[in-house]
Amino acid sequence: IFSNVPYQISSELIFKLLSSHKHFDAAVLLLQEEFIQKLVSKPNSKQYSRLSVNAQMHCRIERLFSVDRKHFQPPPNVDSGVVKLVPYHKDCNPWMS
Repeated sequence: IFSNVPYQISSELIFKLLSSHKHFDAAVLLLQEEFIQKLVSKPNSKQYSRLSVNAQMHCRIERLFSVDRKHFQPPPNVDSGVVKLVPYHKDCNPWMS
């Protein structure tokens, strides 16, 4: 799956992907940088949330690169980034060991 996700539906889309994690091999997504920080945040950090827990429980999340707002026309008020989500297989999910 490859997508430039409309920022206002990022959370909804991620939860839909997580609920169907057995049906895709990887997702490469352009997301708002602040949202990516929530996806990859660790316990006890300010950004750690339900989104972080669920995403990290079902997928390995890799931040690939940042995309500065100047690369968009018109430029948005936020920076973006690209992440790769790779669903865990049952036998190698660190949460289920």
